[in-house]
Amino acid sequence: MKKHNYAKLIISRLLDQVGNVTYDYANSVWIASMGIIGHKYLGIYQISETIISIIFNPIAGAIADRTNRKKILLVTDFISALICILVSLIGNNQVLLYCIIIANILLAITYSFSSTAFKSIVPQALKSDKVLSFNSSVETCLQILNVLSPIFTYFIYYTFGIRVALLANGFSFAGSFLAILTIMEDVENKDKTEKVTVKKSIFKLFNDIKDGLKYIISNRELFELLILSAAVNFFLSFYNFLLPFSNVIFKNQEVYSKLLFYSAIGAILGAFLSKFTSNTRKTLLLLLGFSGTGIMCIALPTFFSVSMLIAYIGNLTFMFFLTAYNIHFVSRIQEKVTDEYLGRVFSTVFTIAILFMPLGTATITLIPSAVNGSMFIIIGFAITIMSLLMFCFNKHIFRRNSKS
Repeated sequence: MKKHNYAKLIISRLLDQVGNVTYDYANSVWIASMGIIGHKYLGIYQISETIISIIFNPIAGAIADRTNRKKILLVTDFISALICILVSLIGNNQVLLYCIIIANILLAITYSFSSTAFKSIVPQALKSDKVLSFNSSVETCLQILNVLSPIFTYFIYYTFGIRVALLANGFSFAGSFLAILTIMEDVENKDKTEKVTVKKSIFKLFNDIKDGLKYIISNRELFELLILSAAVNFFLSFYNFLLPFSNVIFKNQEVYSKLLFYSAIGAILGAFLSKFTSNTRKTLLLLLGFSGTGIMCIALPTFFSVSMLIAYIGNLTFMFFLTAYNIHFVSRIQEKVTDEYLGRVFSTVFTIAILFMPLGTATITLIPSAVNGSMFIIIGFAITIMSLLMFCFNKHIFRRNSKS
């Protein structure tokens, strides 16, 4: 019976992603079109989303471990659909602007709960040997959608306007709701006593979060990978900051768009091919290490008389290995972490990732003359060295344990 859940989960995830991408793209373009006022409100729009994620991710993880994850997905999809449809009915542009920002905050809250619940429900809804294949298939489709959704949204927005785009968002969330609704009821087997404990008190909720942190610290492999990923995200925030300046760095107005194009191709290939590699700790570290070499290649045209194709292939290589790493990382958590702590582990992992990236962005803005090609070398080298050090350290520990 679980094999029927495979397609339904993929459809639900894709429709959710269409809703999120379309909502963000259409709203960002609409708000930015307002000029100086738009710049102010776009900043509020983006910052509020990040703050909400930091606050609600740990809570979402604790609740996902205590309640029916299928119901969480149904409730969040229903609320998201209702919000988008109601906002699309607002006629006054000034009121619509405020409502879009409020709606974005509410959708950020629902996304915190739905994303954690979705990752946590996968090992229950599918056979264990299908988890990596499923994550690979979902990520492949998501990367293709990330390329196509802005084109689709652009057509709807410029042809019919912001309100029809919001209505389309609502229908995509409604479609996700229907897909989840048809998943077999035996996916979730929580005791009724567990469900009640969520409502007991805030104290109990924070105890659950604390227990999740203790579990991560006690699991050596998970804790080490979490520390490594947090450090890598710090340097990846440098990369994210630099990339929009690539036209300036390479003195060519087409570089940024081409880097994004090759990045999308790399992500699609990495997602598709990741299912053909073994899901081991060694694989994880090698994938991450190779991703760093790709970033270093981006800088080569600034130092040598070589074709810009080297930089484009470098970015493709980076995204190929990083996407494969992310898929294996999520799959490894789903396979190794007990169901009781799965939601809290996912929420903690992604909350820490969010925390370190703003710190990295703040850091690079304080570095004098940071916008140059050599910074790509530093970023890639740091990621590769950290991966190799972790790889050699664990190999040394293994040999020492074998001798003893």
